[in-house]
This record gives sequence, C-alpha cells and structure tokens, in this order.
Amino acid sequence: MNNIGTIKRCCLGLVIAVAASTASANGSESGSKANQQKEFRDSVTEGSLRGMLGADPKEIMKYRRIIRDNAAARNAPVVGDYDPAIIQEIIDLDEMFELELESGEQAPRINIARYQSTAVSFIDAYGNPWAIRKVSSFLDRQVEIDRAIDTSAPEPKDLSDSVLEDDKDDAPKNTMLQGESGTSINDLQAGSFTVTALKNGVTGNITVYLHGLAKPISVMLVSQPATFHKQATIKVNGVSPSTPKESLFQDVGIQVGVEHDSDLNSILYGVTPTGAERMHVDGVAGQAWVKGKHLYLRTSLSVFSPKIVRSVRGNGKYTAYKLPLTTRVSGSDEYGRTHKISIKRLATAEAINEGLIE
Repeated sequence: MNNIGTIKRCCLGLVIAVAASTASANGSESGSKANQQKEFRDSVTEGSLRGMLGADPKEIMKYRRIIRDNAAARNAPVVGDYDPAIIQEIIDLDEMFELELESGEQAPRINIARYQSTAVSFIDAYGNPWAIRKVSSFLDRQVEIDRAIDTSAPEPKDLSDSVLEDDKDDAPKNTMLQGESGTSINDLQAGSFTVTALKNGVTGNITVYLHGLAKPISVMLVSQPATFHKQATIKVNGVSPSTPKESLFQDVGIQVGVEHDSDLNSILYGVTPTGAERMHVDGVAGQAWVKGKHLYLRTSLSVFSPKIVRSVRGNGKYTAYKLPLTTRVSGSDEYGRTHKISIKRLATAEAINEGLIE
C-alpha cells in the first residue's frame, strides 16, 4: 500500500512539472512575439518620424493641417441646415424713401436677405421713373445686382443730331441709350434694378448715378435674418428727364366750385375708403390711408407740406387731407409749433416695434 501511494505522488509531481515546463515555453514564445511586434512598431514610428523631420516646412505644415482638420471634423457637432425648431418665417416690406438732396441727409436703408429678391425703383417728384445711368458697387461676391436693361450702353445721345439740318424742326425729340438694346431713358424699367444678398450678415452701400442728376445717391444695404424689402421705392425731389416739361404747368388754373370726393368725406369721419390701405402714423395722433397715387390723412394739424390736393374740415378738430403719395408730412398745431409726421406701412411699423429692423 505504501508503494502504491508513493507511485501516485511521483506521477502527480511529474504531471505538474510537465505543465510548468509547457507554460514556461508558451510564455517565452508569446513574450518573444510581443517584443518583435514592439520592435516593428518602434522601427515604423521612428521611420515615419525621420521622414517627417526630413521634410521641408511646407510639408510639415500640410501634415499639421490635415491632423487639425481631422480632429475638428471628429469633434464638430452635426447640425441640420433646416431645423424645424428654427423660425423660417420672413416678413416682406414695401416702403418708400424720400430724398430732398440736402447736405447731411440720411441715406435710404434697404433691408435685403439671402437669395430674396429686392426690387429698387427710382422716381422723381412727379412719380415718373428716373433712369439709372450706372450702379457702382464694391460688394463683389456678397450681393448681386441685376438690371432689366443693357447696362453697357454708352452715353445718351439725341437722335435728332443724326438728321439733316433742314429736317431738325420736324424730327422727333427722343433721347435714347445707344446700346445694342437701344433702350430709351423713358422705358418704365430704366429706373429700377433688383438686388439680393449672397451671404448672411452683409452690410455695405452702393452708389447710384441718375441721368441728369449731378449728385450721386448712396443707398445702404443691410442683410436681416427675418425681414427684407420686396419693394423699395426711392423718391427723389427733382424732375427726371422722362417727365414732360409741359406737365409741370398743368392743374395750375383756377376752377370754380369743388367736385364731390366720397373718399375724402370717409376719411374725415375715420372710415376706411373702399380699396384703400391703412397706414401707420408716427409723430402725432392721426390716421392715414393710401389709395392709388394719393395719401389720405386725418389729423388735427394744419398741413403745409407737401402740396395739398384737397382738404375737408369737419365740425370737430380734425381735417381730412388728400396729398400726393409721400412718407413725410409737415404741419403746425394750434400753438404754431411745427410737427413732422412719418407715414409707414403697418408691416414696417410692426417689424420696427418688434426689433426685427432698426
């Protein structure tokens, strides 16, 4: 029995010794492989590093830029261009600006938006289009300006110069832009252009040269995120070449009696005439409407500017005035103090009150 126990213990010891030897061999083999891999990585890293250090500064900057852009791309958040949570509503405005061509006068401020078309028109004091000679802009790749007529046409030329001396009296007087299109300065689109912003946050100005006007006109362009002028009319206090001289002396005769004006009577009692647009009055208490080419104003002031077409006074303190289409009215109160009235469209006034535009 003792011999059997001794044999079992010897066999168990032999098994343990064999297992230990095998484990030692495996450990030596894995350690050898790990050392080989480490040596390979070190050699590759050292070779790459030596290659980079051997490169010129331009190549090193290139590698650094690639590493920086890769890290920035990995850490940058992914944001959708059109998030439903972002308000996409845009308020379009229709406004008229008046220029007196006086020193120190503030330039018209037109709001534009990215890829939204804003139509800009120039008219004279009589409401006729004022032809544009040139639009000067240094906002390349920031705004785009498009005109309906040929902008490459040379100086305007009187066609009557091309006829014989004997036939000059019978020749029609018609000033043309002698370009390929032959567009007349009397063309209805000669005084307008469209402008849009190509980027967000664009701010700058353009200079517009009008035919027959010595002073260039500067126009401010401001990119707004939620508002833009779909129509901006700039009324210049002057006479354009397209206005016939005989029209300056019309309606100056004396007429006996006054014709009935139902719209003016409605204004006197604060009733909106049919087809009229309600306006916002700033400066004094009053009401204003626009219908056709006239401004109807109900106020307690005695208006003296602009020219009064017609007026009706009621039994109370209010007087109804029919005026040419304008955005500024001057008048005096019962104490002789002068007040300036500003007329705006309701959408423009609401946008200003909400801080959407300045």
